[in-house]
Amino acid sequence: LVYPRMARKMGWTGKVLVTFLITRTGEARDIEISTSSGRTLLDRAVIDALERISNFPIPKTPTSITVPVSFYLE
Repeated sequence: LVYPRMARKMGWTGKVLVTFLITRTGEARDIEISTSSGRTLLDRAVIDALERISNFPIPKTPTSITVPVSFYLE
């Protein structure tokens, strides 16, 4: 997951709740933002990260997962 440079520069933080399906080949499909961070750039970063990952553990049946992703600055 990459914290977008522009979001860091602008001081944007937020929490994204994302739902997706892990297929029997270990790929993420049907990626949807369940709860937006309020910043399209942060939401898009989560989707992009999931699209790049292709090695999830392979489930016996396709499995839907909902995951919170937080962006914060120290």
